[in-house]
Amino acid sequence: MREFRYLPKRYMLPALGLLIAAILVPANWSVPNLHTGTSLAVASNSPNVSKQVELPKLSIPALGIEAQILNLGLNQQGEIDTPPRTEDSGWYNGSPWPGEAGTAIVTGHVSSRDGAPAIFAELHSLKAGDEIRITDQAGVERRFKVSSMQDYDINSAPLAEIYGINQTGKHLHLITCAGDWDQHKQTYSKRLVMKSKLIE
Repeated sequence: MREFRYLPKRYMLPALGLLIAAILVPANWSVPNLHTGTSLAVASNSPNVSKQVELPKLSIPALGIEAQILNLGLNQQGEIDTPPRTEDSGWYNGSPWPGEAGTAIVTGHVSSRDGAPAIFAELHSLKAGDEIRITDQAGVERRFKVSSMQDYDINSAPLAEIYGINQTGKHLHLITCAGDWDQHKQTYSKRLVMKSKLIE
């Protein structure tokens, strides 16, 4: 399991703003349903789900990340929900499951309430060619190769590019917060998107 390092100041999250800042897709972003096929069922993050259920796994060897993947939908504001724990990642269930045709979306926190680094604290340090591995509940592993990474201002983000709309092939985008903390808006100024493609 990864030992997280302290974050640069630009990634530190003020304590009172965590629950708002952790919303990875701002309210002014219209979140599309990206499904193009039938996804493999994955366990819900509901507390009623048995603890014996084996959740899908996310692995990023270059960062030492080994984490479970929760099933996330949209919250009441129409934004992609967030994992309840900072060490978990979450698959947006309005997107294809990683490995299906289209672009799968997986999100994660950059820091915790007290500013400690979270699962995607070092996502920005990945390089082209690094591997991301997704293992489903059946134990099938799919590997993706990082192709590019970019941060986007939340007020002028190209949503079709971020969500991979009309993108051919099988892709995986990892999304987290980035940029500067805006105390007035109670959110970060940017979103970091790591793009990868299935190794077939």
